[in-house]
Amino acid sequence: MAILFLTLHCLFADELVSPGFYFHHGVSQVEPILFNSSESAFLAPMPERMDSVEHQFIAAYLVAGETCRELFSGYSREIAETMGTYSRTPCRSIAANHSFTSFAIIHEVMLTGTTPPGDDVTIPYNMGVFVTVVNRDGEKLWQARLKEAEATKASQLKAFFTNDSRLIVHGPTIGTRLYNQGGNFTEIPLGECRGQVAFSSATNELFFLGLDSDAVYTLFAYNLHSGETTSTGLTVLPTVADAMPVVSNDGKTLLYISSPNDVSLARKMDDKWTSLIHRAPSVSALCISENGGFASWQASEGNETCFCLYDTTSNESATIYVAMDSAILPTLSTDGFSILYLAPDANGTLQLWQCKEIGNSCCISLKHGWNMLATPFTLDDDSKKLLHESIESLFSWQGNVFVALSEWPGAGKGCYVNSSVDTQIRLSGHLAKATSLQPGWNLISPQSYQPLPQSTLLFSFQESTASYVIQRNTTPVGKANWLFLP
Repeated sequence: MAILFLTLHCLFADELVSPGFYFHHGVSQVEPILFNSSESAFLAPMPERMDSVEHQFIAAYLVAGETCRELFSGYSREIAETMGTYSRTPCRSIAANHSFTSFAIIHEVMLTGTTPPGDDVTIPYNMGVFVTVVNRDGEKLWQARLKEAEATKASQLKAFFTNDSRLIVHGPTIGTRLYNQGGNFTEIPLGECRGQVAFSSATNELFFLGLDSDAVYTLFAYNLHSGETTSTGLTVLPTVADAMPVVSNDGKTLLYISSPNDVSLARKMDDKWTSLIHRAPSVSALCISENGGFASWQASEGNETCFCLYDTTSNESATIYVAMDSAILPTLSTDGFSILYLAPDANGTLQLWQCKEIGNSCCISLKHGWNMLATPFTLDDDSKKLLHESIESLFSWQGNVFVALSEWPGAGKGCYVNSSVDTQIRLSGHLAKATSLQPGWNLISPQSYQPLPQSTLLFSFQESTASYVIQRNTTPVGKANWLFLP
């Protein structure tokens, strides 16, 4: 679970005036990130336009490799030049097609200043809500005004691309629409739809919450091709205002909120849906991998924020604790082994974080002699047996001394192992919360302690030279680092 953070203001150094994305707790417009292989797209405040919480300029950005660029601005340069005032166009929602070549941004258009002196034309503060489709270079392909949409509910509007490049837009004030590439639309008759919808591009089905013939809230599937609506048989308590369903690309795995304290995962087999329920208070940011193999959600456990990761094949779950007290909006990768999220660092600067290889296994290359190892998970019995067959001795750092161990030290804790040969082993187990860092030297798995305290250096062990060096790159899962905490 190596952490990679991209300091966005450095990548934008030629364009931005103020140093960084200043995160405010009141910013609810920043959505979960879209993720596709090595690329991600997301909404975030514009650093040079951040005057206050009430005057947010939310723009859309695309990160490809180490390059981060603006897809769609949070203000209209065209209107600003014409009217002599900044026109806010805060982005509220973003969608992408499967290949990440087209992006749909739902945004408001409003003015923050006054018209030029002597101009007797009155410009309303709120000018409406639009959907704008751009390519990956930020060039506008088409645009449509959602005339009936209220700006106060613009953040509730969501969009989905179909495989034939049409666009579905859904929201509480406009219903559900299907737009063609010219910006014209037809209504999709979902009836009394409650809350958000989910879309499977492989099956061309929209999943939504509605009332069945017995007045029970149930999840339904609407097929875009046939126009037919069928019941999944999956019910939701009436106290749930929004089930927030998400669906895998193949349309066979659903994740949704079934009660105020429960999240349910349902699988479709032989045309029948079967649901499993997990207790999860304060659930948000539901995600599912493209093939349905993994599901995740954000939850609160006591005073801590955590990601809950669920393997839909083995029915095993794990909790990933995140050492941050601010809102985090995770997105699960297509393969289920990476999570991206936006969160502030210790200085309050909004950063893009990535948890890589969050699965419960890793491959370790053992060199002849001493190796410095650690994992963010506890080892299962098979891995413990394999490890002991592969090494001659194992030592851990406890307090200020090395202590010989008879078994693996646990999640997050590092150790020295002595191997008689060069070999490779695969370790697996269960993700678990690591113990707290202690003042002084700590031998750790850095993936268990993100974000690391500021101004700290990590040191790695070079097996070939039996020497220590500053760790400047991301530490591979399975390797340990020394960290000094004042």
